[in-house]
This record gives sequence, C-alpha cells and structure tokens, in this order.
Amino acid sequence: MRFAFVADVDNWALHRQGMGLVRYGEVDGHTWNLFHARPQDFAPERLDTYDAVRIGASGLLEHGALHGWLPRTAPMVCSLASFSDAEGSRRFIQHQLARIRAFAVVDARLVEQATQYGRPAIHVSDRCDPLVYYPQKRARPTPDPLRVGWAGSQEYWPGIKHVDEIAEACSRAGVVFVRQDRELDGTKNQDEMRAWYNSLDVYVAANNVDTPTPVPCLEAASCGIYVLTTRCGELWPAIAANDPSAIVESSTVEAITEALVRLVALGRGQLRERGMRLLADHKPALHWGLGEAQQFTRALAALMGGC
Repeated sequence: MRFAFVADVDNWALHRQGMGLVRYGEVDGHTWNLFHARPQDFAPERLDTYDAVRIGASGLLEHGALHGWLPRTAPMVCSLASFSDAEGSRRFIQHQLARIRAFAVVDARLVEQATQYGRPAIHVSDRCDPLVYYPQKRARPTPDPLRVGWAGSQEYWPGIKHVDEIAEACSRAGVVFVRQDRELDGTKNQDEMRAWYNSLDVYVAANNVDTPTPVPCLEAASCGIYVLTTRCGELWPAIAANDPSAIVESSTVEAITEALVRLVALGRGQLRERGMRLLADHKPALHWGLGEAQQFTRALAALMGGC
C-alpha cells in the first residue's frame, strides 16, 4: 500500500517525523511519501492517489480545510501530538470525523482521548534519525560559560514552552543562552541543526507536562548533549534513569535557575560524559529504528485491509 505523510514545512519537527517513516518505515512492499502543506505544493487529487494520508498534526486539519488541500477521497489518519493540540482541534476533528479512519498518537497517554472519537488509535513515539543527528568533536576552554540551548516554535502552542523563563534563568545562572526559533531565527537544514546541537553543553526543555517529548530533546540527546527537562512526554524516564538531577520539577525561573547552577558546578566535562552515557544506554528511546516505524506501517496497513 502507498501512504502519504503531510508535514507543515521543510526542515522542522513534522518533516523529520515524516522522513523517519520514509527512511525506516517502509516494509512488506508498503511505501511512504512526504508532502509539505506550508507553502502548499500539492493538490488534493495527488493525495487521493494514496491508500491513506497521515496528517502530521491535528492543527493541519484546519489549515487544510481553509486552503483546500485535504484529500477528498483518501482516508485520513489524524496525528495527536498533545492534549492541548487535541483539545484545540476538537471542532475540526469532529467536522472531518467521517473521513478520519484512525489516529496516530505520539504519546501513549493520548490513546484514550483518541478512542473517544470512536476511531482506533495507533501509538508511534517520536524518534530522530541517527544518520542525521550524532556527536561531533568539539572543544572549548573549560572556563568559558556553558552554552545552553532551546529550539522550537512559539507560534504553535504558545504559553507551554516557557522560553522566557529559560532565558531569564540562563541570565541568572551566568550561562550563555542560544535559541533557534523557527519564526524569529528562520529554519536550518539538518546539517546546520546537527552543528547547532553539537555547539551546546546543555539543551533545556521546560514544556508543560501534558505535551509530548519535544523533538529537539531527542535530537540533542542523539548528539550526546546533556538534556535538562521537565516531566513532559515519554523520554524523561530515560533521562531520569541516566541522571535524576536532569529533571526540573517545575517550569519556573527559580527551578530552572537552581538546576542550571548545579550544572555549572558539575562542569563541562561531566555534562559531556553524562550526555554520551544517555546516548549509549538509551538509543531505542531516541532513534528511529526498523522496529517501531515498521510496526506503525504494518498496523496502518492492517487497518486499511492491506496486510
């Protein structure tokens, strides 16, 4: 069977999810193709040539309805990325429900919410591509301030990522804060993002706990970077097992500052060692692999009657 994945833009989180299925999810003769909705570069009749179309995020349902690119006959699989994502798109999901065959959920906590619509849910966790994100050698003098990074988009799900709190905490802790915001700083390709992650000492995520694992956490950890995070998504248990002090219990400036001060005392060498240990010990939680991607493809093919 032929499946399509619709992302929003090139070189960003949904694009990378789609590329994971293209590279690692093709199995038993089933194939994937990737499209981008922003800017619109395809017509509905193209999507209708596929056996099922996975919409990368439920918010794209609204965009597709407004711009007329949703498939007209092909069954849709709607992705649910977080509780806020699902709640904010409830009206559009209900409006399109007759054409939605199933839900793809990136967090197991969302399975129950998805099945409330009367459709099956397939769980497929976010991962990153180990052929793209990997450690690169770098050296900086130990006395230099730590470089602490955040990447993402504040246009989507505003108010849940606490970037201002991270920036203020970095200032208080005396570390250098570097950001990669899609709207403010533009997008970088995968090679540029790999170099950006590898320039950091720490990656920080302070998302609300009802959000999925931030894709940059996966990518930073895959580059051997120490990740400091709240208990959001599905990756944090692996991070906590590697180093319990890498978990921030709240997204307040005070809590993040306290954690960063501990990391400054720990030092660049120890941070690198612990980041590399997380990568070595928890690769299945970080990387796309044949198992999970192919399992999703097989589950979708079975649902569509194409075993």
